[in-house]
Amino acid sequence: MKLKGTKILVTGGSNGIGRALVEGFIEEGATVFFSYLNDAASARAICQSKTPSGSSNTYAMACDLADHNQAKQLVEQAISTLGHIDVLVNNAAAFAREAFLDISQLALQRVIGVNVVNTLLISQQVAQHMVSCNRPGSLIHISSLSAVRARSRMVHYQASKAALNAMSEGIAFELGAYGIRSNVISPGLTETHANRDQWKGRAELWRERSADIPLGRAGLPRDYLGAAVLLASDDSRWISGANIRVDGGMATF
Repeated sequence: MKLKGTKILVTGGSNGIGRALVEGFIEEGATVFFSYLNDAASARAICQSKTPSGSSNTYAMACDLADHNQAKQLVEQAISTLGHIDVLVNNAAAFAREAFLDISQLALQRVIGVNVVNTLLISQQVAQHMVSCNRPGSLIHISSLSAVRARSRMVHYQASKAALNAMSEGIAFELGAYGIRSNVISPGLTETHANRDQWKGRAELWRERSADIPLGRAGLPRDYLGAAVLLASDDSRWISGANIRVDGGMATF
């Protein structure tokens, strides 16, 4: 129960890494408000799940984070529901695979808009709330190893995650005086809902992609919970501006 009494806002919490974090935070005693894009059934199932004490401390809101007004309303509703926010997890992201020569302005605007612009504005809004309440807090940003390792057909996504990493460091530098910490978790190759077209029914291809990972397998959404709980809890009170790679050792070669 490392997070007992902690109020957490998670963007993109209905599937994949986001869902694993929401469910794990609940198990650790937190109260969680999360956004989802269109999977209402999954969001409903999460909210109906019970904590170890038998209560339900989870709330959800449909939100398209490409729309700044919806993103702003998300933070306002989370504050209204929770009373205050101790931890923000920026997990939601726009992902697209397109050859560099074929990237459209519309696709670029959505990826950068969700992953950088509105993520920055949500972080700012939550940080302003924390400062106004005179409360310390933790901002956690889910990035990607792609920010530092080139992959084919992902230039706009890679650029957005590199910008997210730089943003987190800047926030850590500016807001340390208020007791607000900002850190990044960088996942490696992971089996998620968003990339199921790459692994579902394609076991041999997925094994090939995982072959060079020192720990011998691709990640699963639950593999990121430990780092997230650490950064959400007081155990990380002296950690800010860090980028924690959770990648099975991928970045070592």
